[in-house]
Amino acid sequence: QAWGEANVIRVEELLSPYIPSDGEPDLRGTEWYYLWQSIHQEIRRFNLKHPVFALRLDPSGKRIAIGKILDAAGDEKSRYSIEILDLDQEGRTRSFVTQARGIFSIVIFTQDAQKVLVDSDENLARLLDVASGESLADLKGHNQSLSAIAVSHDGERVVTGDTRGSLQF
Repeated sequence: QAWGEANVIRVEELLSPYIPSDGEPDLRGTEWYYLWQSIHQEIRRFNLKHPVFALRLDPSGKRIAIGKILDAAGDEKSRYSIEILDLDQEGRTRSFVTQARGIFSIVIFTQDAQKVLVDSDENLARLLDVASGESLADLKGHNQSLSAIAVSHDGERVVTGDTRGSLQF
């Protein structure tokens, strides 16, 4: 029942008593090993120094685009790091720092994780190149703070929404 409910802690509690002590016979079967391995499947772990607020795995599954909060400045402009973690190259990364308006809430990576859209000053979305941090375009037109950004799967269309309910394509 614990397995069906995805209760990993309970599954481990149920399996642990069957681990033999030194000198005891090992009576565990294939099912025990299957369950034990299933709840201990962590492949890699990266401990980052700053809180993560956005993630995108690229289509190949070999890179992760990460948005991290470097410092939240309240009424001042906050600083954020946009980072690419390359899983094929032992976790080597490249990153750049960007600023956003006050309390930052929106970062959307394109499907290929090559570009990122962030909300910015002047009620606009800014398209940035992930490799360089260079600003590629400003998507203007709202007169209120942005509350949502979406990118089509092919990266060709962007929709922005603001706090007054306006959508812009």
